[in-house]
Amino acid sequence: MRSFNVLVVDDDPFMARHTQLMLRRGGIAGTCLEMGSGAAALDYLRRAPRHGLDLLLLDLHMPDLGGFDVLAAYEGLPAQQRAKVLVVLSASSLASDIERAMLHPCVADYLLKPLDGQQIHFLALLMQSQLARQG
Repeated sequence: MRSFNVLVVDDDPFMARHTQLMLRRGGIAGTCLEMGSGAAALDYLRRAPRHGLDLLLLDLHMPDLGGFDVLAAYEGLPAQQRAKVLVVLSASSLASDIERAMLHPCVADYLLKPLDGQQIHFLALLMQSQLARQG
């Protein structure tokens, strides 16, 4: 299985570390960065256009700049500043949050946290599929 460069954006440090641990145990994460806020993640993407990120995992409910605001700003970034695949990773199972997130064309999927082994397997398949489509 190929490993990927991943950015985890989550304001909960415990959950962010759990996500990184699961990604590493599952062999998905080669490099795994953590940003504690949406603003920090957007700043990183803008300042490091050659970041080489394969996957961005985005929490929706953060205090400084919420995930929906991050998605709107992210979609305004040039393609070279975006990750290859963006997946929302949220504790919210509200249908309204899922539907609203999936309306954004940049969102490949929506997963509930905390990540488990089955979701890691799904992420690996999703990444292979998405990257194959992108050529």
